[in-house]
Amino acid sequence: IRYYPEGNLAAHVLGYIGNIAMDKEIDKYVKKKGYNRNDLIGKTGMEQVFEDRLKGTDGRKTVSVDSSGNTTGVVREVAPTPGKDVRLSIDIELQKKAEESLATTLQQIRTATPYVSPWGTFNYLTSREKGGTFKNAASGAVIVTDVHTGEVLAMANYPSYDPNLFAKGINPSAWESLKPKEEKNQLAPRPLYNIAMQSAIQPGSIFKMVTASAALEKGLNPDMAIQDGGYVEVGRQIFGCWLWNQSRQVHGAETLAYALRDSCNYYFYSLGLGVDQRGGKDLGIQVKPSEIAAMAKRYGLGERTGLEINIPRESKGIIPDPESKKKTLKALLRRHLNENRSVYMSRLSTDKEKDEAVDAIVKTLDDKKPMTRDEVYNFLQDLKVDSDKVGKDQRVPLADLLKYTYIDQANWNMADTMNVVIGQGSNAYTPAEMNRYAMALANGGDLYPLTLLSDKKHDKEPVKQVGLKPKYYKDLRKGMKLVSTAGLNASLFEDFPVEVAMKTGSAERAGANPYTKETYDSFAWQVGYAPADNPEVAVTVVIIQGGNGANCGPVMQQVLAQYFGFYKEIKDETLPTETRLETE
Repeated sequence: IRYYPEGNLAAHVLGYIGNIAMDKEIDKYVKKKGYNRNDLIGKTGMEQVFEDRLKGTDGRKTVSVDSSGNTTGVVREVAPTPGKDVRLSIDIELQKKAEESLATTLQQIRTATPYVSPWGTFNYLTSREKGGTFKNAASGAVIVTDVHTGEVLAMANYPSYDPNLFAKGINPSAWESLKPKEEKNQLAPRPLYNIAMQSAIQPGSIFKMVTASAALEKGLNPDMAIQDGGYVEVGRQIFGCWLWNQSRQVHGAETLAYALRDSCNYYFYSLGLGVDQRGGKDLGIQVKPSEIAAMAKRYGLGERTGLEINIPRESKGIIPDPESKKKTLKALLRRHLNENRSVYMSRLSTDKEKDEAVDAIVKTLDDKKPMTRDEVYNFLQDLKVDSDKVGKDQRVPLADLLKYTYIDQANWNMADTMNVVIGQGSNAYTPAEMNRYAMALANGGDLYPLTLLSDKKHDKEPVKQVGLKPKYYKDLRKGMKLVSTAGLNASLFEDFPVEVAMKTGSAERAGANPYTKETYDSFAWQVGYAPADNPEVAVTVVIIQGGNGANCGPVMQQVLAQYFGFYKEIKDETLPTETRLETE
């Protein structure tokens, strides 16, 4: 029997239990381990990982009875034995604050309710394009780690669930309540979903320290100033700095530290181009996409972090490079074709014919000379595939989709590099991955695996190194410290009792949600660590469709205030003083 006294707290870490139901569970637990068919087992989270350790053994009592069924004696009795404890690294008070602050911030973003704290007030940003609040900011995650061990001190997801619902076997109505209200909406809040370790999404500007690291290693002088030119032109495409896109203004002269502070896209575009395009100056270095990809891998991106949870399995992100781009496009095209066989392939009668058609279409992405639109049309007609039909959730016929979305985009170009240097494009990482990256920035390059256990022997495991020169981490820290006391973050961190090094990101997602038909709002990110010059803890916050990275600030502040005990200090300072009248 399980009882979770804190209800929803750390539900995605703990997991839930359930009946032995699947064939593989029956084989493993009943047939091989001797479980009773009616036993409950760990299904997800740490409950599943440590089922054998937590289980213990059942007690048994054999009794004698008379003809009326009354017990007359005990023939044999075997006392039950409890399972062993599992000590988690989670700090219960920090976990409470992470969950509480995340839930409150999401509600405040949606209603534009100002956040007020002892260290400043913050007015949440609203949507310029839509003229209202970010009403779809309904889910997110927070992860907090010890930068010197990789121990996870808090991992919060919203929405969450109460594992007590599963403690005696969940009933159908309770199970239905845990399903998303809009099942077909991919971004609808999902209580059972562990965003922190399952959602690989674009990081936006919090990725810029990767690009900067690659540039520093190639010889970038961090004190060299690049005059923000507002935008660059690549072929027929314009790539603008966010400030230029917003108001046609520019930041001025940007060193590396100032470019991180201002999140100046033009500076990072210039690193990818190798030139200050608007100023007509050669920079002397150019950061290539392969070098950015290699640096991202050195920071542990694109791989699982080491979290012990097996179900659900931790996702790993995507590091974009020319090879992975084509591979991803092929997979997306194949999936689209297979999902729309009935639409495009009505003239083909057998599955074999349809399989061959799909293979032939996907193979066009490997052509050295891309087909023209007319050639694509005729090619599809020769395959007896309907070129003019429009597939599910598409607005253009197959011939146009294949030509302009897949064939023309299959090969890497400079436009891809412009997206990658600022954390856009095909970059996609989980909050857990980004937190491990933030840890490495904080501790000088030690890439500890993340762990949810407090008794893990860290010194027995070799720790991978990012391998940058120590001075480069200082260059990055200089800019990240400026971020916390400039612009929108200043109201939260300028008067905060401890100095914070951080970076915000607003990751744009192109297109419209096929369910709501609305354009996506940006995903809001923050990564940070503190104290800035002697780091102890790293924090990562993501808010799905939170609009702007600055909107994560109240969560970051509250989590750090809890970790450093600042709420307790305030409480102690405001306690009433007992006074007594002295008598003679």
